[in-house]
Amino acid sequence: MSSSTILVVDDEPQIRRVMRNALSSHGYAIVEAPNGEEALKKLGAGRLDLVILDMNMPGIDGIEACREIRTVSKVPIIMLTVRAKEKDKVRALDAGADDYVVKPFGIEEFERRCAALPAKPERPPSWLRSWCSTSTSALSMCVARRCI
Repeated sequence: MSSSTILVVDDEPQIRRVMRNALSSHGYAIVEAPNGEEALKKLGAGRLDLVILDMNMPGIDGIEACREIRTVSKVPIIMLTVRAKEKDKVRALDAGADDYVVKPFGIEEFERRCAALPAKPERPPSWLRSWCSTSTSALSMCVARRCI
């Protein structure tokens, strides 16, 4: 069982219901959003371990929501869509998605995909980045890369 929190973003209530029922039965806490705008609000409201984004939504679609999320977070993102063309998959991955699942899908496989996505480490704060890498006219040092 997991105690991870997943944000499910889909404009179709029946998809959100299926995801909530299936994933909560595996121990996940589910937060729902019916569109990209609400997803972005909920992203800032608490800790999330995974975002599941529908690609086709009114307003801010899944691609744009994914790009916006990537500007502030490294939370894993799975795109969930009916679009099966390679160009759509590439667009989603280029926008920052970590995985891409085409509807219809098997819920058991989908749950395994959710469990397999590790959380990415957040970028260190700017004060730490400046401390870890410094240079003068005669010397350059980067602690993270262990080089002088």
